[in-house]
Amino acid sequence: MILRVKLEDFPGAARRYAGTDEAFLAEIPGGVSVTAVDIPTDVMVMTRSELDLEGTREALASSGMTLREGHWSSDEDEPGDPTAQLYVAAVAYRSRDAVPGLWMDAFPHCPTTADVVQAIYKEFVATGEMAEVGMEEFQRLAQPNVCILSPENLKTFALNKEDLSETDD
Repeated sequence: MILRVKLEDFPGAARRYAGTDEAFLAEIPGGVSVTAVDIPTDVMVMTRSELDLEGTREALASSGMTLREGHWSSDEDEPGDPTAQLYVAAVAYRSRDAVPGLWMDAFPHCPTTADVVQAIYKEFVATGEMAEVGMEEFQRLAQPNVCILSPENLKTFALNKEDLSETDD
């Protein structure tokens, strides 16, 4: 079970729910992950700091906690989770309509721009959304603009939204 809290609430929550004064800090995109765990009860307390590693250490220094480098993880973010390493590709393209089209797909590996354009081209031909034209003609007509998001990008975006939901209360 994972309890996510604000940085300032972390020491108290770690002591109360994980029964520990030991926390592990690890750099992540956009900041630092702070975790504490009680192995027998499988309770993890975690937070995310937008400060750098030193700033996070300083913020927690007066709490009396023992701070170490590392990161506890749950089964949900283990490498075996196939969704943990998905790359999302989005393609904005010129369409027949007054507004541009948008196509999205997910890849199990980091695709190149060419991989993404090839995928949209094949899908459009297969579904009949486009008359069969060559790849060069497709690129000339559609003028595809490709954006690829890594798993790290996706996690950072999601974590930023968690911060927003905490202020909605």
